[in-house]
Amino acid sequence: DYMSSVKIVTHRLMDKLDSLKASPIAINELLLCATLDIIALVACTADIDSLRQGESNMGNDLKQLFKALSIRTISPVAYWKIPLIGNYLDGGGSAADRLVKTYRKLIRENEELSESEKPNNFLTKVLSLNKDKNSEYAMAEDRLIGN
Repeated sequence: DYMSSVKIVTHRLMDKLDSLKASPIAINELLLCATLDIIALVACTADIDSLRQGESNMGNDLKQLFKALSIRTISPVAYWKIPLIGNYLDGGGSAADRLVKTYRKLIRENEELSESEKPNNFLTKVLSLNKDKNSEYAMAEDRLIGN
């Protein structure tokens, strides 16, 4: 049930907005935090709680990656394609590298759990589909991480 994750984060967002009533609010940052929190909870049951905590390694890396991708979207030059260094000029490559390591760790941890211990999340469902390598839904690990 993914809606429970959305409800948790929505309540946190509303609490945060209530606490900031008397001051101007940068809603774009709060919505980004809420989005990251929902993605992390639904995808891999990682509660980064960036709405209340502010900082987390995964949250910071996701923010950096999204920022780099938005810059790349409007860039007139594909600087990220410059061999060896291009992907790292905007910090996107470094953030992506750290996220890939984090996701590989989450995959390994999930695979080590017994069936009864596995959380009900996107990662568990996709990994269960990957058990049958001939399945039309099976994905290579790199593709899974990329999604």
